[in-house]
Amino acid sequence: VSVARYDYQDLEDRDLGQGTRVSAQSTWRPWLSRFSPGLRVRHTRASFSGQRPLSGEIGVMRPGAETLPAVPQSYRETELALLLGSPDVHLRPHRIQAWGELGVTDNSISGTGFNARVGAEGPLLGRDAWRFYLERGLNTGGADEDSYRAGFDYRFYY
Repeated sequence: VSVARYDYQDLEDRDLGQGTRVSAQSTWRPWLSRFSPGLRVRHTRASFSGQRPLSGEIGVMRPGAETLPAVPQSYRETELALLLGSPDVHLRPHRIQAWGELGVTDNSISGTGFNARVGAEGPLLGRDAWRFYLERGLNTGGADEDSYRAGFDYRFYY
């Protein structure tokens, strides 16, 4: 479970609104191994207040932006994902672990979308960890909107 609280302010420190985001996630795997399949369910509920429009000066950068709300809309989102492979908690140095996810997401604003994630991770020197991943989303940002994401995380533990 994760809880986040947001406060939105403009460039002149005037209050635009507040928000709260609560997310609960659960994962089930029939057995524990590097190749174990699994299921993950995540539900998120976000509520935001203070939906006043952005100021007129923003329209210079993006035409029509003055009518956009300064604070995100409230939403609820549920994701069900099939997990393929899993990170090994007892990784030995230089062992690479690959994983994948296929999921469906239902969002109260953008509707139903599909996503796929693949990645590889592992330690390099024994006291660090790296992770590289790619993500492809279909209709996850709204009607007929697709998304792509790539990332690289590196952490050194001392």
